[in-house]
Amino acid sequence: MKLLRYGPVGQERPGLPDGDGTRRGISSFASDITGNALSPANLSALAALDPQSLPPVGSRPRLGAPIGHIGKFIAIGLNDADHAAESNAHLPEAVYLKPGDVMTLGIDKLGRQAQTVVAWEQAA
Repeated sequence: MKLLRYGPVGQERPGLPDGDGTRRGISSFASDITGNALSPANLSALAALDPQSLPPVGSRPRLGAPIGHIGKFIAIGLNDADHAAESNAHLPEAVYLKPGDVMTLGIDKLGRQAQTVVAWEQAA
């Protein structure tokens, strides 16, 4: 299932693309895409909806961060793999804690590219 948030900065609304790529609003189901909206029960209920029954957005507004109201972002993984390989250094697993706005800082700077790029990293 694909979900999205669209609209002006700070006024994003929740939506999803249907099978034809038409953006559909899901505000009647959830006021925003947050941790609560992504619970297993809510995702099951959302998956049961017929996308064609949801209202089309009507235009191609700006896409926002995929999740709203992020308190903090915790990533677990490897960092700087290229640098470690260059120096034959051991690369330990690491835990990174970043501010919640790490998800939104780069979106508007990327402009149109942000609507086609599915993943990018921004150092905080």
